[in-house]
Amino acid sequence: MFKDLNSNEKALDFLKKELNLKREAGTYLFYGVDRDLLKKFAKAFAKSLNCINYTDDFCGVCESCIRIESETHGDLEILDDITGIKIEKIRELVYRDSTTSYEGKKKVYIIRDVERLRKESANALLKLIEEPNSGSFFILTSTGLNVLPTIKSRSILLNILQESAEEIGVTQEEYRFFLGKSKR
Repeated sequence: MFKDLNSNEKALDFLKKELNLKREAGTYLFYGVDRDLLKKFAKAFAKSLNCINYTDDFCGVCESCIRIESETHGDLEILDDITGIKIEKIRELVYRDSTTSYEGKKKVYIIRDVERLRKESANALLKLIEEPNSGSFFILTSTGLNVLPTIKSRSILLNILQESAEEIGVTQEEYRFFLGKSKR
């Protein structure tokens, strides 16, 4: 649940406000230095968009929340290729987005390391996010803002700050040793 994310109060407040707007579609660019934290926030937002019991927070126990956490939800697609997502994957995404929702709520596409998209992939993605279909949400993650300007301009930007040692619950020595990466 959002309350389990023990950092980035501004980012959490922003996401809650976005959810209260009840947008029909959207593209978000989550950026920050911790890849794992970016994914954690992206999945939390995906849960909130699809939670059956959502009021001010996702419940974490309904079927949708559980399946999004385990990455087996029918309306969740995560593209993750550290070497750069290939055009074929974006084409598959375009096709999938043209179909109806499997689970009946929002389709969420998490595209990690968007700064590493190949040129052809970035152009294909750009066409898709310019006018997203109703019920489609794209969450792009990046470790910086070195992203194609046209993709950046069509996204709602959200900076996810690195967690502090206190927020992770470790000593300063452990924090420095693991460079502040929450997953490590």
